[in-house]
Amino acid sequence: MMALSVSDNGKCFTAVLKICLFSLSFPAGPRWASWNLGVFICIRCAGIHRNLGVHISRVKSVNLDQWTPEQIQSVQSMGNTKARQLYEAHLPENFRRPQTDQYP
Repeated sequence: MMALSVSDNGKCFTAVLKICLFSLSFPAGPRWASWNLGVFICIRCAGIHRNLGVHISRVKSVNLDQWTPEQIQSVQSMGNTKARQLYEAHLPENFRRPQTDQYP
């Protein structure tokens, strides 16, 4: 998928946020995407996104699943950088991101 060639899309969306250190140990980069959110994610984060439910995040394998033109357009028009700007636009300056494997 061409959208993976964009530099920030070559990393898990949450790895850049320092939440997913799991994907940092796999240099091949993300092979999953949440096509409705328009972000590329690692396999571990794909599992988390799947558990959120399809009403929040719709996950597909970049390599193994069939993609419709609508789904391809979604990730091509958004991508990790633009998604970060959109989804994090209103976070307070002092917001502390959860650390890897830190659960409530």
